[in-house]
Amino acid sequence: MIKIGFLGMGIVGSAAVDILNNNKDIISQRVGKQCIVKTICVKDISKKRTVDLKTATLTTNPDDVINDPEIDIVIEVIGGEFPKKWLLQALKNGKHVVTANKELVSKAKQELIDATHEKQTFLMFEAAVGGGIPVIQSLSTALGANSMQSIFGILNGTTNFILTKIDEEGKDFAPVLKEAQDLGFAEANPHMDVSGLDAAYKLDILAAIAFQKNVGLEHIFYEGIENIQLKDINNARDLGYKIKLLGIGKKVEKGFVFKVHPCLIPKAHPIASVANEFNAVFVQGDAVGDSMLYGKGAGGFPTASAIVGDVIKIVQSKFCNTRKLESYTPVSIDDTDSKFYLRLSCNDTYGVIEKIAKVFSDNKISLEKFFQKDVKEEIAELVFLTHSSLERNMKNAVNKLKSIDDVLNVETVLRVELDD
Repeated sequence: MIKIGFLGMGIVGSAAVDILNNNKDIISQRVGKQCIVKTICVKDISKKRTVDLKTATLTTNPDDVINDPEIDIVIEVIGGEFPKKWLLQALKNGKHVVTANKELVSKAKQELIDATHEKQTFLMFEAAVGGGIPVIQSLSTALGANSMQSIFGILNGTTNFILTKIDEEGKDFAPVLKEAQDLGFAEANPHMDVSGLDAAYKLDILAAIAFQKNVGLEHIFYEGIENIQLKDINNARDLGYKIKLLGIGKKVEKGFVFKVHPCLIPKAHPIASVANEFNAVFVQGDAVGDSMLYGKGAGGFPTASAIVGDVIKIVQSKFCNTRKLESYTPVSIDDTDSKFYLRLSCNDTYGVIEKIAKVFSDNKISLEKFFQKDVKEEIAELVFLTHSSLERNMKNAVNKLKSIDDVLNVETVLRVELDD
């Protein structure tokens, strides 16, 4: 018999308990042992709960979970950094740990992995990236023979839902964000999602699995979707693209670059069709070529499915991620190149386009497409799609464009990805 303890019992934790209870016979057949929940640590024991706890005991003391010699596996679904000391203690006590905590895994992955070595325990975090998508296991096992060349991931369901709704329903950012909050896809404070931070944590974890690099959030460039407007999505559509927030890790000439930002991707690319709260991870390996994993990236039961899957892998003892990560020397995003989309508002006067073109030329940026839209009398909106250019050259060009008197504002600058 395998006894399990929980730290936390929110939406995901409750769903995991439901799965362990309702599918106990299936799980038992697959692992050869019965898995039961013994103890659950919660903030408030008196809180009414919809999940059937069976014989599980509720406690407010985490020591009742991490120091109980009968508990074999500790599942952490609290979130944030502060459970780290409890997980380290659980590993020190010889317990296996399963967590859905992307922030903690990103920030403390090497420390947690090191702690597994002393007692030969397992640290499992499939649920920290991609919800119910088995991306960690796939990169570690089924695709583990590959030297990974790149990863492009829609890693945040909230931002993908927002961008999908803007695109399909012609709404602006603010009302769609409110709709996402009303539906439970976005938090009351959506900063972590819309800023790209959530996706950056997840990319950091994927970098450890796919490239064995201990990157760290400080070496991941990230931007959010707060400034994306309906007109940008419409312009992208006219140019043959969709706008998605992607987490990107790839080999470049000088090493590796890791970044998160909204970008234009061709409509024909399979990741462009990923809509609403769904996630996808598109990988390019030297042996497998192109491969994509797709599914629900959030939600109680999809995430809980990954958690219980990790429990099954521990009991079967067929999977362990305890490799030492390599140190990482960052490649500056300034040294990378891509195509760019720009939208400018300017006075509709003689010579302004020539001034803009000279700025592009002076910074070694060539144009692929250009069109003009009249916004109102004497003010025009200019849309540019460039050929591949260095990031630093584009930054210099944008600064120069802002200094042109007739350029009222550089409204939007987005990179173009997966346009080979």
